[in-house]
Amino acid sequence: MKKIPGTTYKFDISLNHASKIDLKIYHHHEIIFEQSNIDNQRIIVEILLRVLINNNLNIPKNRIERIVQDEMKIMSPTQDYSFKHQIVSTMIDIQPEIQKKILLMGLSNAGKTCIYERIFEGKTPWELMHTSATKGIAYKNYELDDISKPSIWDLGGQDQYLESYHNELKNKIFENLSIFLYVVDLTDYSKFDNSEKEFSWAIQNIRNINPNTKIYILFHKQDLVPEKEKIMDYARKLFSKGIDMNISFFATSIIDESLFIVWSEIIREISPKSTFINYILKQLKNQKGITNALVIEKRTGLTCGSTMEESEEDLIIGMVSLLIKSIDRFIKELNLNQLQELSLKTEDYEILLINVNKNLLLVLILDKVNIDNYIEKVKTNGLAVCDQLRKLMSEV
Repeated sequence: MKKIPGTTYKFDISLNHASKIDLKIYHHHEIIFEQSNIDNQRIIVEILLRVLINNNLNIPKNRIERIVQDEMKIMSPTQDYSFKHQIVSTMIDIQPEIQKKILLMGLSNAGKTCIYERIFEGKTPWELMHTSATKGIAYKNYELDDISKPSIWDLGGQDQYLESYHNELKNKIFENLSIFLYVVDLTDYSKFDNSEKEFSWAIQNIRNINPNTKIYILFHKQDLVPEKEKIMDYARKLFSKGIDMNISFFATSIIDESLFIVWSEIIREISPKSTFINYILKQLKNQKGITNALVIEKRTGLTCGSTMEESEEDLIIGMVSLLIKSIDRFIKELNLNQLQELSLKTEDYEILLINVNKNLLLVLILDKVNIDNYIEKVKTNGLAVCDQLRKLMSEV
């Protein structure tokens, strides 16, 4: 199910038995429109636009076309047949991984380096209290199994460095850029105007040098701000003023899972293999006994593929990341071999964790009703997906 940006509407498309497309449109989790046996993507776009216009919403057609196109790539069949053979025998042509450039930018003390170290170095919030400011530009390469290999440029935000960014380094900074991540210290209102000017300057250069760059703004340290929603609403209007490019806004903090949600989306955005991972996870979700599925990178806790909405992912990622660390400590202390699978039950969830390889974990959110009737089939399907993921990761 895909949310239409800027609205409270969602839609879902699936392939039916006749190899035609079925469309459902939701509002507040209720189906308000559905149509079966659609022939092509253009008709889906027209239907979505018509429904939105009838509800006094004017969303640009090119934006609707883009999100429909993205969903078409991972569209899954509705039928429940020969899952294991269907998935294991199907391989999408994945282009070779190309290192993608991510630019972390913001004024001094915004928290850019802490954000990197929290995610990619696994530091705790208490360890980050002693992080020193970045001097100039720090280049950091990271490899998430064989999912993605981002090159992260962390730009120091002190005044003495800004002049060089604006002059001799400008083209070097923005060329070949995939993701622009701008960090705003939500607690320092006095810097909002200067920060907005720096952001607008960066956007102008992105528009001129690399207009296909995905743009994110992190309103950081949100846990320290009273009346957070009011401040964020003001900041969102300030930083989007006069900008005609699409911006994704997130409220973040180093003490919760919000950063993991943002970086999971970024990793899925820049990795061609994430399209395939989402494809098989969406088909896995359609199997009896499974309500959602995720693939998590163990070292960072980032989600490399998911069928869940962002609001649902938050809790699951935090729970699983903590569990992974506890399992690793338990295994080391008792000198056990690596666990292959583990079941976890809470008041709201029943979760099955299946080991993919040393770096990846398949997480299945199970249907608590009559799951005992389907658990063996769920495990079989989960293992089939793990086999396919290992092939995708070029693992023998």
